[in-house]
Amino acid sequence: MKYTNEKNLPQSIVRAVSADAYSRGESDISVTSLIDAPRQHIIQQAFSGGMAPEVDVSRRLWPLLGTAFHSLMDHDHEPGVIKEERLFMECNGWVVSGAVDRQIERGRKHDIEDFKVTSVYTYMGAEKGEKTGWEEQLNLYAALAEANGREVKDLYIIALLRDWRPMEAKNKAGSGYPQTPIMRMPIKKWTEGARKEFLLDRVQLHQSAQMLWDEGDGIVECSDEERWKSGDKWAVKKTKAARALRVFDTKTDAIAFMSKQGPTPGGFVIDHRIGENRRCEGYCDYAAVCSQWQKINDDKVVEEVMEEMK
Repeated sequence: MKYTNEKNLPQSIVRAVSADAYSRGESDISVTSLIDAPRQHIIQQAFSGGMAPEVDVSRRLWPLLGTAFHSLMDHDHEPGVIKEERLFMECNGWVVSGAVDRQIERGRKHDIEDFKVTSVYTYMGAEKGEKTGWEEQLNLYAALAEANGREVKDLYIIALLRDWRPMEAKNKAGSGYPQTPIMRMPIKKWTEGARKEFLLDRVQLHQSAQMLWDEGDGIVECSDEERWKSGDKWAVKKTKAARALRVFDTKTDAIAFMSKQGPTPGGFVIDHRIGENRRCEGYCDYAAVCSQWQKINDDKVVEEVMEEMK
């Protein structure tokens, strides 16, 4: 990755962002890449040499905070705790690795904990069962630990909520809003069979994508889920009103709702809100060199123009 400094930030920040010491070790793929989109992994590998897209250091605050916190935790000595250990195992001809933040000895068994510097929104979504990748990641860490002769008892996320607000916690007590800025969340541990099946499925998925790329037959596309795509919405509003009366997932439902409202001065309009690909639009460092995103974005621009013309 190449970094720019468009905001003329202090060089200490530039150096901290640029000092990427991450390494997956002598492995074919890491756990974090394994649970991610195959296209993302291939593009990262393709641009790991001299040619790389540019990212401004001002956009790297959250990764920097995460790295800094992990560094602080790694330097603190705790008896009975194994920290930042990279473990390895073989699966279907590939070596998979993962750096486990904390393994806490509980007699003959170990608990696994992983730090996440994250948002309240993401944490609350995970509490409700929304997909974050945390469950998959920690269960693969459990598979790694057990492949290295350790029995795993429980799995936890230690979430540091970067946008937590005390007044929100007070006013929304009982609504699921976390009551402290650091939360310990238990993660469901799968059966050994489920872990092995998931591991094999992900390895084979990435191997197939890699083979397609290596043989010059193209690159797999990211799915809607991998792009964090939200669906289109249809909002019913009074003409010239700023806020919608109701928002629907289909245009048919919006029309049905509008037809039941009866006579209203000025009438109603339906506002078509085109779905977003949130990862591509704000969170993927490789969006600028991704042909799939460029096509999606071009199509979206055309669709928005067509909507305006209507």
